[in-house]
Amino acid sequence: MLVLRVQFGQVAAVEPRALVGQRIRDGRERLGLSQEAFAEQIGTSFQQVSRVERGEHDLRLSTLLLFAGGIGIDPSELLRDL
Repeated sequence: MLVLRVQFGQVAAVEPRALVGQRIRDGRERLGLSQEAFAEQIGTSFQQVSRVERGEHDLRLSTLLLFAGGIGIDPSELLRDL
C-alpha cells in the first residue's frame, strides 16, 4: 500500500512505514537526540531506531507506543493521514 503525499507541489507515493519513520526521525531531531541517545532513553538498540526511521521495519503496536512516547507525541500523530 502506498500513500500519496503532496509536498512543494509534487505528488509522490510513499510507503506508510517510511512516512511513520520520517515522523519519528523529525521528533527525535526536534529533541536534539542522536539515535543512540534516543534508543537508550526508550530501552532499545540504535539499530532498531535506524531501521524504523528508514522505514525498513513494520512496527508492532507496542513499539509504536514506545517510539511515540519517546518523542512526546500522541501515537495517532504518527499515523495521521495514512
